[in-house]
Amino acid sequence: MQKYCTSLEVSKRLVEKGWKKETKFYHCSGLAPDKVKRINGDNLNGDNFCLICSMSQRPPPNCKRAIPAPLSAEILEGIETLDILVYIAEMRLTPLQQIDLFKSVNALADCWIWAKEKGLVK
Repeated sequence: MQKYCTSLEVSKRLVEKGWKKETKFYHCSGLAPDKVKRINGDNLNGDNFCLICSMSQRPPPNCKRAIPAPLSAEILEGIETLDILVYIAEMRLTPLQQIDLFKSVNALADCWIWAKEKGLVK
């Protein structure tokens, strides 16, 4: 899922800049024992490891440190097409960088953060 959701670092920046929308996925640690995920046979729980949990439109239960990890579509819901074009122009993105903008959820999140700082996103 990390290919489709924002990374933990970018997710934290989104929250710092005012992301308030609920998302389908969250980074979280300290999951309830019945919610521990297993990947390659390893238990992935505890304070030092964050993973993405699918919890159907609300923060994971028993996880007070859930951080939204939005999908590209969820980020695009908050950005106008004109904002994206202004971002491309202001950041002087090359054609390849423009393609990457729409291929990378983290790049879209950076665009959302930029738009929020400019007062274009409410």
